[in-house]
Amino acid sequence: MTSVTYFRNWAALMKITAVLLVLMALFVSLAFAQGPKVPIRNVAVVETQIDEQSGAASEMSKAEVRVITDEIRREAVNNLPRSRYSVMTSETVQSMGSAVLEECAEENCVISLGSKIGADYIVRGIISKFRNMFTLSVEMYETEYGMLVATASPVRTATLEELLEKSTAACLAMYKKFMKTSQLASPRQTVAPPTALSPQPQQQVKSVQKQSAVFVAASSVSLGTFTDSRDGKTYRTVRIGNQTWMAENLNYQTDKSSCYKNKDKNCQKYGRLYDWNTAMSACPAGWRLPSNNDWDDLIQTAGGYKIVGGKLKSKTGWSGKGNGTDDFSFSALPGGFRRSGGFYGVGKYSYWWSATENDVSSAWSRYIYYGSGGVGRYDRDKTRSFSLRCLKD
Repeated sequence: MTSVTYFRNWAALMKITAVLLVLMALFVSLAFAQGPKVPIRNVAVVETQIDEQSGAASEMSKAEVRVITDEIRREAVNNLPRSRYSVMTSETVQSMGSAVLEECAEENCVISLGSKIGADYIVRGIISKFRNMFTLSVEMYETEYGMLVATASPVRTATLEELLEKSTAACLAMYKKFMKTSQLASPRQTVAPPTALSPQPQQQVKSVQKQSAVFVAASSVSLGTFTDSRDGKTYRTVRIGNQTWMAENLNYQTDKSSCYKNKDKNCQKYGRLYDWNTAMSACPAGWRLPSNNDWDDLIQTAGGYKIVGGKLKSKTGWSGKGNGTDDFSFSALPGGFRRSGGFYGVGKYSYWWSATENDVSSAWSRYIYYGSGGVGRYDRDKTRSFSLRCLKD
């Protein structure tokens, strides 16, 4: 090989190397521009629930219910980006979750249903009827924590035809709201899920100085008692961090409160159930209905949303293997709830009101479920009746 030929080959090799380096740089820049790969989240739209207590069931066929469910699913497919979300087919949901769907027709069991069928999000509709008006509510939950992440504005119509027609726009708005609040955040990255709906402070809620919650050991709690001068009932109390809570549900009788299934023995065990408007003035002097911030402080102080439910639950009284460790002597009992004239979930659920409104018709609550060690945060219709835990001023 002559020197001229050698240098020509060397020059050609350098050109090829330079081209390869340029291509590699371009590939790397494109990879960084695209950012990390976002995992695909499974979304399951489950069968629309009919409120059996409201009379809607007698006026709707299974086919009509299925049409509503299909519309909710269709809007999910059309509006949730396929690069981030996979909407499970109705056949997949039925085949994987048929065993638990029957339970969910009566109880709000989105956490267990999601874990059983591999869904990261559950979407469900609820149809009720009051007098001559049908109401459709649609809710979307993140299943690891059981957190409500989006709701559709309730659709109220006189006919089922109108209900279906208006449900499309309501679902469209809900999915858009979900996309706006999610911002690609993964709820598994934080203790308190960032995708949960953020409540807005209300003027009528008593102003409370906000303090940063600091985790405290269960051994540092302080126990006491308080006697309600209105009826002479004595309650156990517990100081957790900077807060003093009643360690029992309130059992003060008012005109718009009730015992579970109207049985006095349930009031003695679980306390009374109150609609939100009644709850706002039910606590005795020197105590108040806790705000969202108050609940958040308790939950973060006791360990965080993901695990604190098990620490706050009582050691007995929960269905299945749902009992807790009661590390902080909060002694949460599954007193159930009331809606649309019916009682549900004793032994399985504990709901407590907060003093913070979500909008004119709903307010925020906290929720513990027998099948989970976490705590959920939900906005619920103010007409529902939940338990109360009063917080010392």
